[in-house]
Amino acid sequence: MDVVDGLSDELAEEFGEQLRMEASWREDFRAGLQTYLLKRPPRDPGTWPQREPAPTYDPKKHCPAQPIPRKRLKATDKRALRALEKFKLTHSEPVVEPGWTYDYGAQELRRERDWDSSKRILRNALLGSPPDQDLAIAILELNLDSGELRATFSAFAHAYADRTGVVFPGVTLYDAWASGSQMEMPDVECLGIIHDLNDDWKTWRAPVRKQEPLYDAIGELFFPARQHRGLRHALAVAYLVGDKYALGDYASNHIQLHAMWEDCASTPPKLKQRLPEAKGWRNFLEDWREHVNEQGALQQKANNRALALSRSAADIQELALRILRENELLSD
Repeated sequence: MDVVDGLSDELAEEFGEQLRMEASWREDFRAGLQTYLLKRPPRDPGTWPQREPAPTYDPKKHCPAQPIPRKRLKATDKRALRALEKFKLTHSEPVVEPGWTYDYGAQELRRERDWDSSKRILRNALLGSPPDQDLAIAILELNLDSGELRATFSAFAHAYADRTGVVFPGVTLYDAWASGSQMEMPDVECLGIIHDLNDDWKTWRAPVRKQEPLYDAIGELFFPARQHRGLRHALAVAYLVGDKYALGDYASNHIQLHAMWEDCASTPPKLKQRLPEAKGWRNFLEDWREHVNEQGALQQKANNRALALSRSAADIQELALRILRENELLSD
């Protein structure tokens, strides 16, 4: 990775174009799936909006009796960096850096600021991720999302803040709740969620005295959204990636997810029809695991699918290494 970061912009662009060109020549299983997803994108990728900092809840609107102003930290502030670690948004090892993500609240793709960076593309290739794989995964999430929880995702997409009103860049309320970490729960954000989603302005008012029932009410709103998004994101990743650890919380379900794609002939519209509503998430996964465990042939197909995707990733990694070696940036 240090080799890539040390490249001039001109060389990075040259090597990135070579990587993109040679990767496009591949005709393996993963390449075919990716081409299928990108053949008719919903719009020109470069026209998707750029991801902006998460909005904050208005303290004057949601807590007029206790309107503590929100103060956004700089991304380089030590407190901001500690928050990223606390909420499990940092990684000890290099990870794929997506140039595109899917916004479940807006039902749109979002471009990262370095979405067209050649250095990012090269770094990802060294981890086995070919150009535009992140775009394909985001498009697949868009295709799998029914939009039934759009309002919930929009509410939890607001920025996380502490009780003093400090806003931590890069951390949303969804991130904070999904992390399972101990956290401060300011009235502004808590009531903002309740006001937006339940239109309930009477049960709780700041300063909130009985907090546990409020937290329980928020949890009842959050956990179906986490199940909805988590399953669809994991399925989108499993469509193109064989490494189970890329599936995060769904790593233990990787064979079941690949089996699901096999059972649907790797056809997103077929799979979308089978996905459960939020209430049926647990039964859906348990029933499918039991089914796969009883079907030896389907298990084998799922294993073969994951292996084929992993081989493709290894080939992309070797391609990136070869390009760097040929230009005498790496030794054999």
